[in-house]
Amino acid sequence: MKNKINKKPLKNLKVLAHRQDLTASSQSEHGLTFNVKKIIVNPKYNSESHSQDTAIWLLSGKNQGLNQYPNLDLTGNITQPGDIVFISGWGTTSSGGDLSDILLKAELPIVSNEECSKDYGETISNDQLCAAYPQGGTDTCQGDSGGPLFVVVNDTPVLVGATSWGQGCALPGKPGVYARISSNAEW
Repeated sequence: MKNKINKKPLKNLKVLAHRQDLTASSQSEHGLTFNVKKIIVNPKYNSESHSQDTAIWLLSGKNQGLNQYPNLDLTGNITQPGDIVFISGWGTTSSGGDLSDILLKAELPIVSNEECSKDYGETISNDQLCAAYPQGGTDTCQGDSGGPLFVVVNDTPVLVGATSWGQGCALPGKPGVYARISSNAEW
């Protein structure tokens, strides 16, 4: 994450809110665009294990109409292995494919860290969580990094993870790995 972010000048980074279709005009979707003023990478980020793979993006400009913020899982107790979670992003639908112009979304079951560690042959730390179907076929991919992994509790979306890494995209036995929001709450 740190290496990816530091290669792009901040003046070229934008955050889009309230967008579904990037081929439509921002005005037609009542979308908002924010410039990125500063990125603060988690000082505990480990580029080898991808542990603590989070960053805070400070945005410039006035908050004109962005009045809904996601609920965050601060306890780490909201999801259990097998629970269904949701992902979304404009990333590719296959390794090396083209980015999507339409916001894509899907649902996946949580995979235990023990099972995910076996799948990868390395330890998946407690600040991470995994999600996938055993047979593959659905996953986040290139271009989705940093995007949401959320669960719906009492009709309210709750952010539990942020897309971090995986081997390939949607491969059998290779779950997507996400930064666990509750493990980064104090930072």
